Order: sequence, then structure tokens, then C-alpha cells
Amino acid sequence: MIERKAFEVATYGRQLGLITELLLDMAAQTPPRTRAGREARQRLQKIQAEIERIKAEDAAAQVDMVEAGLRRLKARHRPEYEALRARLQQALAAPEAAP
Repeated sequence: MIERKAFEVATYGRQLGLITELLLDMAAQTPPRTRAGREARQRLQKIQAEIERIKAEDAAAQVDMVEAGLRRLKARHRPEYEALRARLQQALAAPEAAP
């Protein structure tokens, strides 16, 4: 129960992301003194960069899927496409709610 509520506040990935950002920021201000610490920092930076690359690829794939779906809908179901287009225009024009 507590774990579920905590997860609703921030996923494990978001929590780890914040910890990683903070740790790398701290390491930039006060670099590790040992070889092992420097190597760990480099590995963490590479991991962070790889995760960001994966997120960017996922976002691009999602955009491609939405675009393809809209093209299909427009070609095959024009009335539904026009209705969705109007709904999307309204949604995009509305002010964004705070997270």
C-alpha cells in the first residue's frame, strides 16, 4: 500500500533519475579523488546518456506511430479524422495543466 502510493508520487525510474542527476552534479563540483570513483562517475554518465538516447528513440517512435495512425484515419475514415482533428486542436489550444 505504501509502496503503491509512493510510486504514484514518483516512479522508480524518476527517483533514480533525480538521484543520478544530483550525484553527477555533486561529482562535477567535487570530482572523485580515487580512480574507482572517477571510473564509476564515467560509467554513470554513460548509463545516463544511454537512457536519454532510449527515451528519445521511444518518443520518436511514438510520434511516427501517431502520424501513421492519423494518415490512415484520414485516408480511410475521413469523418472520424475530422472529428479527432477538432478535438486535438481544442486540446492543444487549452492551457497545460500542472503535473
